[in-house]
Amino acid sequence: MGGRVVTQVAELRPDKIKILVYLAAVLLRNGENTMPADPDAGETLLDRSIVRSDDGSYQTLREDSIKELLFHDCSDDDTGRAVALLEPRQASQPFTIPMRLTNENFGRVRKSVY
Repeated sequence: MGGRVVTQVAELRPDKIKILVYLAAVLLRNGENTMPADPDAGETLLDRSIVRSDDGSYQTLREDSIKELLFHDCSDDDTGRAVALLEPRQASQPFTIPMRLTNENFGRVRKSVY
């Protein structure tokens, strides 16, 4: 979720940022959200891995999908340590609200994507 956060900060405070570095992060464009609802896109690994709460306010990742989704190039030991630190519940709202970005603010901040 860090990519979404730094993107929004750059929109709100572009004069305070010299460069944004996206490392293993999603760089969303204006109007995009983290989980687009495109019925023609087909089901993705992420779609199959998310378990939504009954009221839709939060979601969790199925335990058997976490390594493939988040730690696919990590050792089992490193993955185990990282999983132990994960917060199991993630609010749903940040995934569904589209980014609102402008060329005047976000557009003028330098970006580096790795």
